[in-house]
Amino acid sequence: EIQPNIEKTQKLKLIHNACENDMERDAIYSLSIGEDTQSFADRHNLKYNSATQFKKRLIQKIKQRL
Repeated sequence: EIQPNIEKTQKLKLIHNACENDMERDAIYSLSIGEDTQSFADRHNLKYNSATQFKKRLIQKIKQRL
């Protein structure tokens, strides 16, 4: 049986709550599961480079919000 890692779960909830919109939450989820950036880009009608920049900037924004 797989036991959830409580500490990681709590951190993910904090990060999730620091997101301001669904796109930010989706980007965090995408990063957390190791999804390829192109899939995220396609879902949000972004070019690959724009999606990469969005994720990088979001990480910095979340760090500042927490």
